[in-house]
Amino acid sequence: MREKTHAHRNYLDDVPGNVKTRRLNEIIQTFHTNAKIKLNALLGIPQLVLVEGISNRHNERLRGRTDGGHKIYFDNVRVLESINNQMLNRSDNCHMLNIDNQKIGIKIGDYVIVVPTSTTGATLYGIPIAKSSIAHFSKLNYNEKNIK
Repeated sequence: MREKTHAHRNYLDDVPGNVKTRRLNEIIQTFHTNAKIKLNALLGIPQLVLVEGISNRHNERLRGRTDGGHKIYFDNVRVLESINNQMLNRSDNCHMLNIDNQKIGIKIGDYVIVVPTSTTGATLYGIPIAKSSIAHFSKLNYNEKNIK
C-alpha cells in the first residue's frame, strides 16, 4: 500500500500477491475485450480524424486520432477536397478513389474523413476519403447501413 494514506495506516494488506496478480490480469483482459468490441463497432463508419503525423513504422502512412480519441493509421494518399452526403452514402466508397483531378494532399493538422477498415483491438486502420472540417463533418448525414 502507498505510505501516508488512510489505508496504509489503518488496514492490513492480507491479500496474497498471486490473487492481486490474477485480479489485475482479469481487469486488463476485460479492458482489452471491451476495447476491441468498441473499435469493431466503428468499422465502416466514417470518422473525422485529426492528422497528427507520420507513422513511426511506415513512412507512407499517416497517423491521427478520431474525434473519439482513437488512434488510426491510413495511407498518405491524395484525397478529395470536399465530400457531400450523396458521395458519403454510396455503398461502394471505392468510386471516390478514381476522381484524381479533384484530389489534394494531406498535411499534418488537417481534418480528414477516414473510413476504418480493420482494427487490432487497440488501433484502427482505414482509408482516407476527403478533407473536412469539424463544422462540415457535423453537417454530413450518412447512413451506416449503406457504408458497411
